Amino acid sequence: MTHLVETSELEHVTLMVVPFDVGPFHTSGQGIDYFHGPVRQLDTVQIYTDHGGELIDSPPQLERYRLVLDRMSAAALGPAKSRHFVAHLIKDL
Repeated sequence: MTHLVETSELEHVTLMVVPFDVGPFHTSGQGIDYFHGPVRQLDTVQIYTDHGGELIDSPPQLERYRLVLDRMSAAALGPAKSRHFVAHLIKDL
């Protein structure tokens, strides 16, 4: 977790923690990487399942993951509060 806090201080990394009291999200427990750039049609999602990673690039599925990630982002603590939250957890260990 210390590495997570240190890495979150990099300019191109954003740490956002969704507190447990917010409740579960549709994709809770599933790793998601969302790769995007200036050309929206090239966006790709990678999800991690029990049988390995899966790449998703179909527009309807990408829109679904955009909505999920937007909801998660809205429910999450901001970057500074998230960093403080994880740092506090480290102290409690």
